[in-house]
Amino acid sequence: MNYPVKYSPYQVSEAISRLQDELKPLLLENTVIVVVMNGGVFLSSRLLFDLSVPVDLRYVKVTSYSGKQQGAVSVADDSLGDVSGRPVIVMDDICDSGTTVNAMHRLLLGRGATSVEYFTLLKRSQAQTDRGVSLHYGIYDDSSYFFVGCGLDDNGVGRNMLFIGVL
Repeated sequence: MNYPVKYSPYQVSEAISRLQDELKPLLLENTVIVVVMNGGVFLSSRLLFDLSVPVDLRYVKVTSYSGKQQGAVSVADDSLGDVSGRPVIVMDDICDSGTTVNAMHRLLLGRGATSVEYFTLLKRSQAQTDRGVSLHYGIYDDSSYFFVGCGLDDNGVGRNMLFIGVL
């Protein structure tokens, strides 16, 4: 499939480089990295690959979409394990409405995390986050497009593309 390019591979790489600079001072020896599946895998692999600090890497399945329709957030938190007394950094592909970010923030603080930082490749202008949520994003977007690439998918297809395209 051919998707019109919204953000080029160069723009994506620049955004990831900026996010790496924000991430480095936050990494401590006991930091837990939580990757939101499946979209967050792209961002986490790009952000963490060049860092010299070993991290406790965990994956969690969070769903809030069925096709192109956003619904209630469902968090399969069984794989989170114990985060009490530890700083947590969450990595995801996009902060679309803020619903997933807010749900993860509340869940992790409720499980005893000392702090929660949220990293996304994209943040939409309409995203609303709760007070106290620390959101780091690489690209700010004010469009209403549905995106594909860099972890974002078209019904499971296209996550692997190095650019962000438009459906």
